[in-house]
Amino acid sequence: RFAADYRPFSELGLVLARQGKLDEAVTLFRQALAIYPDEVDTLCRLGTALSEQGELAEAEAQFRQAIALDPDSVKAHCGLGRTLRMANQLGEAQAEFEKALRFDPHDVAARNELGIALLNQGKVDEAVAAFKTALAEGPKDASAEIKFASALAALGRTTEAAEHFRRALALDPDNAVARKNLDLLMDNADRVPIPTPGDEPPR
Repeated sequence: RFAADYRPFSELGLVLARQGKLDEAVTLFRQALAIYPDEVDTLCRLGTALSEQGELAEAEAQFRQAIALDPDSVKAHCGLGRTLRMANQLGEAQAEFEKALRFDPHDVAARNELGIALLNQGKVDEAVAAFKTALAEGPKDASAEIKFASALAALGRTTEAAEHFRRALALDPDNAVARKNLDLLMDNADRVPIPTPGDEPPR
């Protein structure tokens, strides 16, 4: 039995991180790890908070330590992939998301992250396939619709892209990103017809 319990530090740190209080969260995660250095979830939480602070090298080290302790951790591979993507190491980021999906092929967050990494490398067809799978397997989500629509627009599939921007707005009517992108798409596509939300887009 540990002399102190790491969990209250880690759980409170998670709450503070979600509130954007990253400095306080990092301090609590470090306190938790001082008690239990091999706790994979806390290592991932610390890595995430550090990456959000822009401390990418240290964040990467936390995720790599988590993977060394639990090589099958989807959370750790996804966290490392996001950190590498933020550092513009896109090929390595893609590889981490693919590893995560080998361990859990139905992880929607990993699938979306893979799509972003592919899109950032100009692998648009593969990105579209990743986003389409994520949409099919995950809950209805405006952010996922926007990602898929952006990839479709990059391929010139403007009618389908417009449909998915409209679907994003149906889920989140105040979403400024979806509204702006839809307006830009319309302005740049000679007033392409917009399918009614809910209709199947053209194949």
